[in-house]
Parts: sequence; structure tokens; C-alpha cells
Amino acid sequence: MVDNNNHTYLAAVEGGGTTFVVSVACVVDSSNDESSSNNNILNLGSSRLLLLHTCELPRRDEDTGEIPSNYTPEQIIKEACSFFRQHLPPCGHYSALGIATFGPAGVDPKSKLQYGKILSGSPKKQWRGVDILSPIKEACGLVGKALEERVAFDTDVNAPAVAEFRHRCFLQQVGLQSSRSSAASASSPPPSKPLTSLSYITIGTGVGVGLILNSQPVHGLLHPEGGHICIQPLPDDKFTGYSWGTNSPYQGLGTVEGVASSVALTERWIQMEQEREMVKKLYGKGGGGGGGGSSSSSPSRRKRDEEQQLQSNAV
Repeated sequence: MVDNNNHTYLAAVEGGGTTFVVSVACVVDSSNDESSSNNNILNLGSSRLLLLHTCELPRRDEDTGEIPSNYTPEQIIKEACSFFRQHLPPCGHYSALGIATFGPAGVDPKSKLQYGKILSGSPKKQWRGVDILSPIKEACGLVGKALEERVAFDTDVNAPAVAEFRHRCFLQQVGLQSSRSSAASASSPPPSKPLTSLSYITIGTGVGVGLILNSQPVHGLLHPEGGHICIQPLPDDKFTGYSWGTNSPYQGLGTVEGVASSVALTERWIQMEQEREMVKKLYGKGGGGGGGGSSSSSPSRRKRDEEQQLQSNAV
């Protein structure tokens, strides 16, 4: 086990509208550490990031594996605070705290009334106005101006965008140093242009976008809503939109999220299967042929007939 006095302890929260994942990790110097690497998360030069403790809140039912549906935001945050107090380092506080949560959230530290809270525009009504940051920050012992500078609060798309950006910058710097040291006798190629921007896209129930521009995360008024960008469906696209669209702007019609989210893709596949079953019922197992070898049995003709039949049924 690592020495509590010689290592950096990190507290992390990934906040979803249904569950929170809370974790404690430790930064270890690989050259001096001999502990097991089974819980190793990431290697950065001579340092390793070890996952010490993690927990999903609310906890799943041991028998059914289901997530309790009666948990309130206050209960989830209370248990998160209890988790971090349970694993608090001997010095009385963590070295740093990072919280990545669903949006829209107050991510501007200058906005004292909104920073660290879920904003009133959230589709998750129970979470509107809930202060996530303050109680967790206090539980982690990071109170006071000097310690609060070690706290970061952002959305669940910007946070991984920042992590990916910084990791790639690190790898780029390592590669640059390596190329310089190995080019003693030969002319070295020009160094690659420093990375300054990055786009992170996550596809799930919705579509989220995190942007890094000029080496800084983009926030704007709130944060980029890539999933609600308007798109033009293909002319022959008969998909009428996904069911979860009623919870999103524009009812999910003609948007990236309405086309590419996991819910939309699943429901589009179901619709395609239903159309295939309808065609089988109309034309039978062998398709729409017959008539003693008539040209109407050609694949292109059958396809046109199927489309016309589907259109007439829709009318």
C-alpha cells in the first residue's frame, strides 16, 4: 500500500441524471513504487494513476441488479459525501477534486449564484437548481481560497475533452523530445505543430460535444449542444423521430441526436424490421414474383413495388 504522506490523492465524480460514479485515485511515482498494478488507470512518464476506491450511487440491488428509482438528488449527493469522507487522506483533505456532470450546469466560477449547480433549463426536473459542488467540496476538505483552487467543475463532455487534450499534448511533447535526442547525426524533421484544439463527441441516449479551442474548453452561454444541431434528412428517409425526442428541443426531429443517438438508432432498426415483416406478409416468402417468369419479378421491379406498397399503406 502506498504511503499516505508521499502521494497525491484525487477525488472524482462523474454525475449522471440516474447514477453518480465516485472514485478516489492516487498519483504514484513508478520509479519508487512497487505496489501491484492491477488497479492502474494511466501511465504518464514516470507517474502512474492508481484507482483506489470507486462506487456507483445509488447502489444496484444485489439480487436484481436494478438501480433504485426512488432516490432523490439529495440522497445521491449525501452518499457521495459519505464516500469521500470514508476515504479521506490523513492530512484532512484531497489534493484535488474534479466533478463532471450532465448539463446544463453552471460552469463559470465567476457566476457565484450558478456555479456548481444544475441550471433551471435541465430536462431532469428533480435536479434543477441542485448544488452539486458545495457539499462534495466540503466533504473532500477543500474549503478556503487556497484549497478551492484545486477544484474543477465542468460538464460530462468538456471534462473528457480536457483530459484527452492534455494527454495528447503530453504525448506530443514526449515525442518531440525523443525526436530531438535521436537526431544527433541526421537532419531532424520539423517539429509538429502544437495541439491547440480538439473535439470530443459522445453518443448515447443523446449526443454530446465537448470543444477545446485555443487550449481552453468552450463554454459560451452554457456549453455546446451538438446533439441539437439541425440536419436535413435524406429524401427517402421515412423515420419520423425517436420517442425520447419529446424531452429535447425541436422534439428531436431533424437533429443530430434524433438521427444518431442510441435510442434513435435502436428505434430506426425496429422500424426497418417491421417494414421487412410487412413486405413478407404482402408478397410471401418468395417475394413479389410469379406470373410465369414475367419481367415483373426482377429485383429492381420488386423493390419499386415494395416502396409503392409501403407508401400506400402509410397513406
